Amino acid sequence: MKVAVIGAGIAGLSCAWELRKAGMDVEVFEKHATVGGRMNTRTKNGLAFDVGANFLIGAYTSVNALALEMGVALRNASPVAHIVYRNGHPYSMNLNSIRSIFRMGALDVRSRVRLLAFVLKVRSEHAGLDFFDLGLAPDALNHEDAYAYARREVGQEFADYIVDSFNSCMMFSRSSETSAAAFLSLFGMMADPANDFSVHYADGDMRAMPQALANRLGVHCDRQVVVLERHGAGWRVVTTDSTSVFERVVLAVTPCAALGFLKSGAEPQRLLLAQSRYASTINVSFRVPKETLGHTHCFYVPYVENQIISEFTNESLKGDDTRDGQGQGGLFLCGDYMNAPWIEGARRSGQKVARQLIRGRTSAI
Repeated sequence: MKVAVIGAGIAGLSCAWELRKAGMDVEVFEKHATVGGRMNTRTKNGLAFDVGANFLIGAYTSVNALALEMGVALRNASPVAHIVYRNGHPYSMNLNSIRSIFRMGALDVRSRVRLLAFVLKVRSEHAGLDFFDLGLAPDALNHEDAYAYARREVGQEFADYIVDSFNSCMMFSRSSETSAAAFLSLFGMMADPANDFSVHYADGDMRAMPQALANRLGVHCDRQVVVLERHGAGWRVVTTDSTSVFERVVLAVTPCAALGFLKSGAEPQRLLLAQSRYASTINVSFRVPKETLGHTHCFYVPYVENQIISEFTNESLKGDDTRDGQGQGGLFLCGDYMNAPWIEGARRSGQKVARQLIRGRTSAI
């Protein structure tokens, strides 16, 4: 089977790598000169900064296994501090033990007690949720947003200073735009000592893993897809300088980019792409003396404190779902917007699509 993967972010590269290992004929197209998507690093005037994800965690089981497979060494930077600002003062935001909850000075004593009760409730009632595959969460948890849920269960302080600031930092959106399912899935994992949320960095920079995959796959960089349309029983892929026909196509680009060149496709697929939204973000890097920040990893500035700045990080620490028309007509969608957040979710999304293709689990063409 001849497969085109459009987009060389971690989702597309992961999908293509699994297909290649299964002996399938795969070509990867990337419109930029470099691979990685939001798992990428740029350097200007000697200062390196990440344009998207800027660290890994121990709970990234699939990503960490990929690093081992690619020969990319990971370095554990933990323990690190997480700090939230309230009224101009820094307070601990770590959630790694019962003791750490009572050290959350941004919350009053009553809120901390309610938070402790909530941790125990989540661990007993929602232990089976997986943040990296939100498609498994009960639909009932999608009917309320994370902010409203956190405020109801714990209180206003917790919703404003912990949930909303963390969500703005890690999800690039307000918690009012995130489902209770996503919040509970992630919070449940973080509250469970069995999950490792230690901070890791890849040797080199964030480009190391996607570049290692690209080196093995031979990605067509600087090859922007301008038209993707049905062609007989397959798909015609037109780029800026070539035209090819493939039996199957995997779209591993952002929904808005996909809609720009997709001329065919099942209605559920197009509807899903059209309904997906991304938040606008700006990354700004500053060069400051290393000792200024110490071993603090993330500084969170809640929306209630400042409606512009949400977070800054200390870069010196570096040294089988067929819903929504998936597979219909031989077209597959993969990426973090497919209920698969963060780098780990995006990689798993690519792996899932690859498994579906390998098993031949597609709808009739």
